[in-house]
Amino acid sequence: MENNLEKLTLENGMKIYLYKDSTKHSTFVNFITKYGGFYNDFKIDDKEYNIPNGMAHFIEHLLIETSKYGNLIHVLGEKQMSTNGVTYTDMTQFYFNAVENVEIGIETLIRAINEADFNQEDIEKTKGAIYQEVRMQRDNKFRVLNDVKMKNIFKKIPYINNLGDLNNVMNFSYEQVKLCYDAFYNPNNQIVVVAGNFDVEKVKKIIEKIVPYLNSDGGNLEFIKLEDDIVYIKLTGACGCCPHKNETIKYGILESIKEELPEIKDVINVDI
Repeated sequence: MENNLEKLTLENGMKIYLYKDSTKHSTFVNFITKYGGFYNDFKIDDKEYNIPNGMAHFIEHLLIETSKYGNLIHVLGEKQMSTNGVTYTDMTQFYFNAVENVEIGIETLIRAINEADFNQEDIEKTKGAIYQEVRMQRDNKFRVLNDVKMKNIFKKIPYINNLGDLNNVMNFSYEQVKLCYDAFYNPNNQIVVVAGNFDVEKVKKIIEKIVPYLNSDGGNLEFIKLEDDIVYIKLTGACGCCPHKNETIKYGILESIKEELPEIKDVINVDI
């Protein structure tokens, strides 16, 4: 049995925990941001802010449902990855479970969460989803009973329902949402946990080597799929429209990948 836990901290402060277990058939990935229901009062540059309860849960929904790739549950689901998010009092988690293409899922998840570019329309759409969820919770007698129980247990420390008060949630402004997202969704406030049957070096080196290589020139890439030892990607940003993108693929990306994965035959850019 091969059970190894490796811990590392990237230059941007993000903490990575890699747990290899070859006895498992799948891999579980958990992307954690230290921001939950209790984080309603905070300070930025000596200025104090108070945000009504429910914001952490609101942002969780917003990032999943309106990511630049589309609804993350559907996007990763198409790659046979079971995906979701959950908000606790002290953290928000985005996670997926996969049998293959773990590296693709990791890049898609992290970039979707940390490169969010939501607008007012996305916020209104999220309000509608939260409205339905709160209404459903009110109709669930077990949820209502649990709220009553928790409020009586935590009398000295006020019990917080992470969903928040519906009236407050429906009045969240773009400025409030953007303020909280920018304040907490930063690499130095995040943790990535990968556990299961995966290639540790592939996960580390693909992310650390290829993505920064493209970022330095104002571009990036999105993994599409790995099929018959051929990697399919989509070049984005400056790389997507660069007249030398074929050279970038052949002499940059392909060579970098083959150093770690010599079995790879080719890299193909897919314009979709």
